[in-house]
Amino acid sequence: MTLSEGEFMDIGYLNRPPNVILTALTKLISRNELEGSSVPRQVADMVKKYPKKCREWKYQGVENDQLFTECFRHSGIDRSCKDIHCDESEDRLVSRKPRGSTDPVIHCGLIASGNQVMRDAVTREKLRKKHGVLCFEMEAAGLSNNFPCLVVRGICDYSDSHKNKRWQPYAAAVSAAFTKELLQFIPVVQLERAHRVSFLTKKMEKEFTKLNDTIKPLLQTQEREERRRVLNWLAPGYYESQQADAQRNLDDDAGKSFIENEKFKAWSEGSKDVETLFCPGLPGAGKTTLASIVINKLRKAQEKRNSAVAFLYFSYNLQAEQTPIHMLRTLLRQLIDTPPSIPSEVTEFYCANQFPSLHETFKILSGVIQDYDNLYIVVDALDECLPEYLAGFLEAVKNLQYMGARFMLTSRYTNIIEREFRDMKKCSFLDIRAVNKDMETYITRNFDFSAFYKIPDELPQIDRFKQVVIGSARGM
Repeated sequence: MTLSEGEFMDIGYLNRPPNVILTALTKLISRNELEGSSVPRQVADMVKKYPKKCREWKYQGVENDQLFTECFRHSGIDRSCKDIHCDESEDRLVSRKPRGSTDPVIHCGLIASGNQVMRDAVTREKLRKKHGVLCFEMEAAGLSNNFPCLVVRGICDYSDSHKNKRWQPYAAAVSAAFTKELLQFIPVVQLERAHRVSFLTKKMEKEFTKLNDTIKPLLQTQEREERRRVLNWLAPGYYESQQADAQRNLDDDAGKSFIENEKFKAWSEGSKDVETLFCPGLPGAGKTTLASIVINKLRKAQEKRNSAVAFLYFSYNLQAEQTPIHMLRTLLRQLIDTPPSIPSEVTEFYCANQFPSLHETFKILSGVIQDYDNLYIVVDALDECLPEYLAGFLEAVKNLQYMGARFMLTSRYTNIIEREFRDMKKCSFLDIRAVNKDMETYITRNFDFSAFYKIPDELPQIDRFKQVVIGSARGM
């Protein structure tokens, strides 16, 4: 149990593994001393079977296996060891003899189970010297006393302040391979005990089913919460509220003329001739509303095809924080917001409490974009981007276009911005103007004409009022 200031208290010991497993383990160790372990081959087979996991399940390199002295603590809270050059002095590293092979080594001994992650080298060394502890974990204590077993753990760090999750997938693959290897040495049950074993197996299966039914919702909730923490860390605000506000009280036919425009159809249907759609308009012409309608339409369509939709709402009120890197992280967050998984690179940065740089964010985005046939990105109110950030954002747009992203951008009429898109290849202009029918619907819904209905002779005045307002709007 963890106390204050990194101190630990021993509060108990767990049951020993069953004899049948210990006997199998002894036989396996003896076999491996003579013939070698099958773990490396099994890990290689796993990589062949699941090539997408190749980077995670392969040996991570001796240059990434560094043991720092217990007195040297990691000083950069939000920066990696590489960034702050933790290994710049050999005095900080523990000198170890080079290994003759990169194959994983199997250690047998004591595993300590605690109530929080071990991140302190001094405490680690105290427990190692006092109890001979090999590694630390947090889950097995809840199982061992009620279900006698042997705990197999993949060691992925040195339980110090420099810890990160780079080796975690590889360690998990190795532990799974070793467990499979160990199971091959569990003796076959004698025939005369078969009925008894069958009964016990069915009973255990029922108990495990009950346990799974209890634990599964808890694990799913924990996974969702952890996922949300990672996503909120990457980009706290991701414009869903702006999208909801823009969609509020819209008529079903709102934006119909724009959606049916041939240029928009060409862009939304993936035409190679129209990869970018620039949509300028006057203030009050309904650019934001139209952007939300397009986003909603694309989202409905993405369910039927392998495409993704991301969007940004620039705003004068948020100018200071809407930097190019912030906007790119927001796009990344939207693209990985739905399961199955968050890219391992994002998780690594989160665990190191270090934000990815502009280059690193582009690299992650590139990998994510490749999973889709089409990626649509809608950007509203580009003219509200701070001038000092505009060039950087437009450069990001061009890089994402090179990766295959299809952009639709709205803006007020601004010479600087218009010039950028007029020089852009495969870019079409589609002006946004307020549509008379949409304005009439808005007036009818938001103005109180009840007084006119009481006087029949005044009813024509309602239509005249609408005509005057619509005529005065001039597309705004």
